[in-house]
Amino acid sequence: MSLKKLLQEKNISGYKLAKEINIPQQTISDYVSGKISFDSMKIGVAKKIADYFGMSLDDFYNKYSSNEKIKIK
Repeated sequence: MSLKKLLQEKNISGYKLAKEINIPQQTISDYVSGKISFDSMKIGVAKKIADYFGMSLDDFYNKYSSNEKIKIK
């Protein structure tokens, strides 16, 4: 699953997420579009997104990462 899918599930725009968590909108746009892969997301950005959606960082990565190597058990 991807950040794009999460935003669709939660009915929130990338712009709104960026503003709410104080991350440049272009950064969020790059993750949503796939220009920057989800699996290379910086930990600080991932933490802010996970917190915003009320999930742990572990849950966020386990649910939305496509890379089996970084799944947290």
